[in-house]
Formats: sequence, C-alpha cells, structure tokens
Amino acid sequence: MKAFSFRLHKLLRIRAAAEREQGRRLGTALQLEAEARRAVENEQERLRLAAGEMEEAARGAARAGTLKNIGTALEVLRLRAEKAAARHREALERLNEEREAYNMVRKERRILERLRDKMRESWHIELSLTEQKQLDEIAGTMNRNPGRGRK
Repeated sequence: MKAFSFRLHKLLRIRAAAEREQGRRLGTALQLEAEARRAVENEQERLRLAAGEMEEAARGAARAGTLKNIGTALEVLRLRAEKAAARHREALERLNEEREAYNMVRKERRILERLRDKMRESWHIELSLTEQKQLDEIAGTMNRNPGRGRK
C-alpha cells in the first residue's frame, strides 16, 4: 500500500501562510489601537489639567483676557481630545475587522487540518485491514500446507 498523501497539502500550506500574515496584521492593529488609546488618555489628562487651571484662574482675580485665553486653550484641547477619540474609534474598528479576518483564515486552516487528520485516520484503518488480510492469507496458506514454510 502506498504512503499517506494529502492532496490538499499545498492549499493547507497557503492557508497557514495566510493565517500568519493575518496574525501580523492583527498584531499591527493591536499596537495601533493601544497607541490611539494612550493618545486619548494623554489628551484627556491635558484637558483635565487645563480645566483645573481655568477653575483656579476663575476663582482668583484673573483678568478677562487671561480667562479668554485659557478658554481658547481649553477649546483647542477639547478638539484635540475629540480627534484622538475619533482616531481611537477608527483603530478599534480596524482591530475588530482584522480580528474577524484572522478568525476566518484560522477557521479555514483548521478545517483543512481536520480533513487531513480524518483522511490519515481512514488511511491507517485501510492499511491495518490490508495488513490483516495479508496475514490471514499467509496463515491460511500455512494451515493448508503444514509442511511448507517449516524446516
């Protein structure tokens, strides 16, 4: 009987390579999301600190021009925080897309692996049956011809 051969081996290798590539893209998306999250946290911290300064200036004897400048700075920081939040949402969307794509290519590879394993198991069963049949034939021949094969 010939050795086990999986005809879809090349396709399995292609699927495994696609999974590795998608894994790299997922890793990049994870890094980008983490960077975007840190940027949001930094901008929110700046905004919080500036708001504290505004409150402190408003309690004190600050001039109207100073309050207006702080208010303008707060508005700029608020806009920066909103933009950072929007970039983070985009990074999260991309991360989810990459994660779904990774799960899909992983599933496709695993399907082929399971098929290969089932085919290998069937091949082993067939091989065992063939070997048993050959042994039975040899035993039957030896029983019919008790003098043959012995010295």
